[in-house]
Amino acid sequence: MVNNIITFDIEDNFTREELADDKDWLKYEGQVRENTCRILDLLSRHRVKATFFLLGKVVDRRPEIVSKILLDGHEIASHGYIHERVGVLGKAGFKEDVRRSKETLEKMSGKPIKGFRAMAFSINTQTSWAIDYLQEQGFLYDSSILSSSFKRQVEGLKSHFSDSFIEVSPSSMFISGRDLAFGGGIFFRIAPYSLIRSLIRQENNAGRPVVIYAHAWEFNKDQPKRKVSCLQSLAQSPMTFTTPTRIERLLNDFSFTSIENALGSRP
Repeated sequence: MVNNIITFDIEDNFTREELADDKDWLKYEGQVRENTCRILDLLSRHRVKATFFLLGKVVDRRPEIVSKILLDGHEIASHGYIHERVGVLGKAGFKEDVRRSKETLEKMSGKPIKGFRAMAFSINTQTSWAIDYLQEQGFLYDSSILSSSFKRQVEGLKSHFSDSFIEVSPSSMFISGRDLAFGGGIFFRIAPYSLIRSLIRQENNAGRPVVIYAHAWEFNKDQPKRKVSCLQSLAQSPMTFTTPTRIERLLNDFSFTSIENALGSRP
């Protein structure tokens, strides 16, 4: 049986874009602790280990989340510090963001941080320099590349990836000239479960593990009002609140583990 991978991005129910100033962070109602506990309870019932990509800013605000995740035997990885796209941060900003996140997580957990995931899977051909820096900082894997075209550029990838560094890409399919993630996001929430299950079986039958991802805020239907666009508000509305039940069904139908465990079991 193929061991698939399950991951969670631990960020609050609001984003940095909604803050007038970074100092306003503590003024917003946060639900990340409660939402993370819901995820941990679900995983515990199914005896499944997962990878949690934590935002450094969230950890500074809710340090107890780290101990709860580690107590249950899950893996902790970095989701950056302030939650910004790689291209927007630029080289200097990205380096500082990654350094600060890694330092924060390692201090809180007492463990080396091996994995990284950028906001919005924003490592691409224009920001491939980020891979070089992650390797310089001692990361062993990245989970930030969604672009099939980038992944297909084998010669380009060879110039950035060492033999010891792994890309753990979210599962996607190429439709009408663009990549569509089917292991998370809006498609995962609104597509028929039978289709999601069929796509996973198709990958597993070919011997390929699927990477599932979800956000902590997807485990709370009653979110406070947020300053977001109408489209984003619709995509994250109670009408699309299907993630908890879908992941529960997936845990019953397939085998899952953390990235750390999956890489450790490679031949």
